[in-house]
Amino acid sequence: MRVNGKTYSITVMNVRSARLSDIPTVRTLSRTGTATVLAPPIASSVPSALTLTAVSHWRGIGARSHTLLLGGANRTRGFIQARARPGRESWDIVRLSCRSQDAEHREQGCAALLERICTDMAERGALRTFARLSEDSDSLDLMSEHSFRPFSTEITLRGLPCTAIDAAPFPRADVRIRDPRDAWDIFSLYCAATPALVRHSESRSLKEWAPVDRVPTRLARRWRPAHEVVVGEMGNLQAWLRWRPAHGSRAQLLEVLAGSEAAVRLPEMLRFAAEHLGLDVNCATICRVREYDGRISATLEEAGFEPILRETLLVRHTVAWVTERQLLVAALRAQGLGLELSQYRRGVVKEAHQRMASSREAQHHYDRDDGASNYG
Repeated sequence: MRVNGKTYSITVMNVRSARLSDIPTVRTLSRTGTATVLAPPIASSVPSALTLTAVSHWRGIGARSHTLLLGGANRTRGFIQARARPGRESWDIVRLSCRSQDAEHREQGCAALLERICTDMAERGALRTFARLSEDSDSLDLMSEHSFRPFSTEITLRGLPCTAIDAAPFPRADVRIRDPRDAWDIFSLYCAATPALVRHSESRSLKEWAPVDRVPTRLARRWRPAHEVVVGEMGNLQAWLRWRPAHGSRAQLLEVLAGSEAAVRLPEMLRFAAEHLGLDVNCATICRVREYDGRISATLEEAGFEPILRETLLVRHTVAWVTERQLLVAALRAQGLGLELSQYRRGVVKEAHQRMASSREAQHHYDRDDGASNYG
């Protein structure tokens, strides 16, 4: 196989989808020192390797995860796992493991797994595939050869919220529990705090901050307790905090968005969350902060958090075809119009697209068939 001018001799290897009978093999490979965890964003926890292998075969749930195994010389040598983000247009490679005593042979195996899973993700409708590696990782060159490009650096800080709360002032009146109607303001805060190049690479949408659809508000609050705090009135949010409680051996996770002047109020928000929403102040807590959010990381370090890891965030964009209907939906969503396109006939959609388009190309990129689309 030849990738970006580099030739890999992988004729003795074969890559296939994992089966339930492969769970013992995945367990063995995940326990070796060659298993690399490429964690998805803070908004999502990482299931175990065995869990992802099992759910890949469940109808409905399996469409959101994918596990591939690498075989060679009459034995399984490695595996790779990916998980879909909301909407299934973006996927995260969460684990990559290849067992070999020869460094070159191991690199060839990783290359075969990466190329196959990116192809499978594209067939499932993925437009972007994400991964993350530590800044000093030896695999950065390998990811670059497979069209993964760095778009940001993320710093992981670890500490106890109690150290930040001890010196925090009493919460002011504008610190409150997040309301479902704050979704657009949180998304606007993200756009204001994030550089344009990073926003383009991530392509995060309003869906990530919107409340649960088709579920009554009372039931949604009962099933998913409030774990979000905001600063500011509706229409003028200055900061947002969300946490995920500790589960098993996993630490408590924090996710923060803040304007340049509101970052110093993070301890105040933590105190409010501890007093009103049950934040565990004595639990080991991890917060991932982008390098361009220097004021947030500085505030946490002053409160006793310590940086423990620096990671490079990578993305690979998929080239495919798009239909005119998908272009129209994307244009409407970019303008913030929540239109239900299923009410429109095909002819109306086509006519509207012709009116909106200032120019038309003979061919379009990033295409999928309507059945694979998550828009309409």
